[in-house]
Amino acid sequence: MTGLVSNLKIVSATEENAHDWATIYLEGLKSCKWMSRYLSKQQLTLKKVEQIFLRQIQEQEPKDQFLIGYIDNTPVGIIQFTTYWIPTASKILTHFPLVHPRFQRRGVGKSLVRVGVKNALAKGDINVWSEGWSKDKRELAVYEAFYQAIGFEKKSNRLELCCLLREFDENILPEKKELQVVHSNKMSDELVEVISKAYSNSQDQLHILTNFRDKALTRKFLEKSIEDFGKAGFEINSSIFKFQGEICAGLLTGTSKEKGIILEVGVIQKFRRKRIGLQIVSSSLLSMQAQGIKEVVLGVDANNKAAINLYEKLGFQKSWYGQLLQLENKQKLGIDNTLVDEK
Repeated sequence: MTGLVSNLKIVSATEENAHDWATIYLEGLKSCKWMSRYLSKQQLTLKKVEQIFLRQIQEQEPKDQFLIGYIDNTPVGIIQFTTYWIPTASKILTHFPLVHPRFQRRGVGKSLVRVGVKNALAKGDINVWSEGWSKDKRELAVYEAFYQAIGFEKKSNRLELCCLLREFDENILPEKKELQVVHSNKMSDELVEVISKAYSNSQDQLHILTNFRDKALTRKFLEKSIEDFGKAGFEINSSIFKFQGEICAGLLTGTSKEKGIILEVGVIQKFRRKRIGLQIVSSSLLSMQAQGIKEVVLGVDANNKAAINLYEKLGFQKSWYGQLLQLENKQKLGIDNTLVDEK
């Protein structure tokens, strides 16, 4: 494959490229100062990155892409695309593309995005998204500027919120409503139904952009969350809540040895003034606290003030900043409507 740089060769990475991939990963992140410091604290070595890459290659799904660029047999850049939860979309993972500092500002990053996008579209994708996360807003601003210059538009500012359970005080719990609850380690039709209804009237920009009235799409969304976090080592549980015999809310959570995650929480609109959301999230935190879990995280749209206020009452604080961008102008990448996979 060839990209926008005349002597740049882009190929699909295999096990044989593991060392080159890991080298570019660590070298490329040196331009992302905060992320580089964070990974240094995690003691992420060349060998560990190779092992992670090899595992990802072995577990990759049909639409996943691991592309690596070479100039005169020297590895210069990498990019990773994964299957988005929407069946007709792919997503570029955070901080990609990564380019060796000596080869930056030469169009390598744009070329990697271009080839990956053409491949995704040729495989039947309609949309391509890019996701970025950092604790440094300046780092995200650079990321955003790069993608906007090549045809992407920001669709949602995201936040990851974190609650340290040693500081969680159950005395802040609201007066409890009489709720009936059914727990399960599987996804039920009832969970699909309640999330569909709740997210159809949500303030979260991601929910607004997605047709959650389509229950089949909602099911795929939930299945993808369960699959991804299951692979990451979380035990997944779902809960359905009823108020006065009527389904009012649904909750999807994941737990590992020391960390919990609230994946999805949805309260049907007519029940929201009853503070049911506050009650079910706080009860979930108490349950995780009893299991010895130290912290719980969740993601939310930065403009969804109602949800953020609810979580802050429970002790959640902002920990990571994120953004979701969608490709809107393929012409900026030099791609027209004739999609031919570059071989």
